[in-house]
Amino acid sequence: MEFRSCNQPWFEMQLLHTSTYRACCYYAKELDNTPLDIPAIWHGEYFKNMRRLIAGGDPTGSHCEHCDYIKYVAEPRFLQIPNYVTGARRKNWERAIEFHRKGIVDIDTFPVKYYMQFGVACNIRCIMCNHPERYIGGENMELSAESMLRMAEYLRLADSVHVIGGEPLIIPNAVRFLEGAIANKDLRDLQYNIYTNALNLDEFLDRFLALERVHITASIDSSGSHYEHIRRRSSWTKVTQNLERFVELGRQHRRLQWGVTISIALMKSGLLGLPELVAWCIDNGFLTNIFNIHDLDGMRNDEEHVFRNPALLKDVPGWESALTQSSQLFSKAGRHDEARRLEEAVTELATAAADLRTGRKRIAPVRPDIGWKAVFSASGELLVRRLDQFLYGRKDPQGNVRACSDGILFRPTLAKDHLATQFLPCHPRESDGHRWVRLVYKWSDPTIDPESAIVVVQDEQCVVHEPYSTEVRLRDGVEVTQYVALPASVQTLRIRVTLPSLKSAYIPETIRLDQAALSPFRIVQNSLRRAVAPA
Repeated sequence: MEFRSCNQPWFEMQLLHTSTYRACCYYAKELDNTPLDIPAIWHGEYFKNMRRLIAGGDPTGSHCEHCDYIKYVAEPRFLQIPNYVTGARRKNWERAIEFHRKGIVDIDTFPVKYYMQFGVACNIRCIMCNHPERYIGGENMELSAESMLRMAEYLRLADSVHVIGGEPLIIPNAVRFLEGAIANKDLRDLQYNIYTNALNLDEFLDRFLALERVHITASIDSSGSHYEHIRRRSSWTKVTQNLERFVELGRQHRRLQWGVTISIALMKSGLLGLPELVAWCIDNGFLTNIFNIHDLDGMRNDEEHVFRNPALLKDVPGWESALTQSSQLFSKAGRHDEARRLEEAVTELATAAADLRTGRKRIAPVRPDIGWKAVFSASGELLVRRLDQFLYGRKDPQGNVRACSDGILFRPTLAKDHLATQFLPCHPRESDGHRWVRLVYKWSDPTIDPESAIVVVQDEQCVVHEPYSTEVRLRDGVEVTQYVALPASVQTLRIRVTLPSLKSAYIPETIRLDQAALSPFRIVQNSLRRAVAPA
């Protein structure tokens, strides 16, 4: 999709429990510490600036520059207005389409979609999720139901409201909001998309009958004991019964716009239970949203991430057969997009597993004394200033990245928080087709664990390029050196720093990125195992 085609800040407002606001899940810069006032926020400078940026058609240097939504989505949402949308709601939607088409940033319409994250409290303990940890750690604020309901005159112009947590059906403000919406006849005909684990959905079924349009997105990654291993404290039997009962109740009461989507994160512990899950979805007519376990907000577990670490697959004999069988079930049911999605997962994992069995490329030095040219170099306070902070939760008024006597302390707010340099240009490639960079970072404390911070090189598509060789030296502290080969397609790159957990940690006090004018190594094949020659 072309950047100019993005229409998010003309149509969607996201309101978070952390008193922050944004237009989509991908935009890193949120509006924070602002009173909850829909007209003031929607017509204010934050959203105007986003619209102005998109209307200009050039994301260079902005937080939109490398957006995955732009990269992977073929066309924007909100272009088609359903026939059931009438009156003032339809006029609001039509004017929003026109404002976006003309690139008008100062608009008089209101959001067509509201996304409300009410908090992070949850009643189960998923092995890959940090929401309960954050709640127990003090992140117990909630989006105010009363404040949202007081703005019903703006909500009624929307088409849909998306309610999410944590687990929204146990968060008091989320429940009060839904009850208030049910009690308000002007809000009953909105579509309510509820993102839930469905464990206590049965407690709300009769109440939902007052609503014409309810869509449940349930997080279920596997079946039976595999599901219960992942979603601890939950019950496969109860969750499936609740969702089947929801659909049956909708049929009985002619709720033709009630529906279910099953959100499936592909991970190590869920692979073998996928065929039963897929068969259940097909039997009940449930849609699915299938994605790889990743580092989005609240979802990070390296022991489950088979796509990052395919060596984990050796502990799951039969994984390929389970995925293939699941794909075939979708195909036989005529659900070819879902079948293709699982085929892609099989191909990706099988290729990675084969690389592990046959060995991968390694490097051997050919010009050990080659000169390196610094592309980036900073230490201490200068490093803090040159690292952009991508923080997605409640920020520390004193600063989340601070240089102090013991080093540079990074206090993350959410799992997806990271620090990054601006994108840096790459030099043209050498005739042998490889461009080498050397990433060097150092702590002055010799007792530091070099894995206490994760420092990587990313290209302009935010793809991480793994090093062919990594050296750790104790040299007046701890110094790590990575050698990375870049493909010819890479135009720019940046350095990204993350932490392996939500615990505060010291990041390197010095970071330097060098590029070689000539290739200092040649890549050779090791047919037995992964290895690197000394650099």
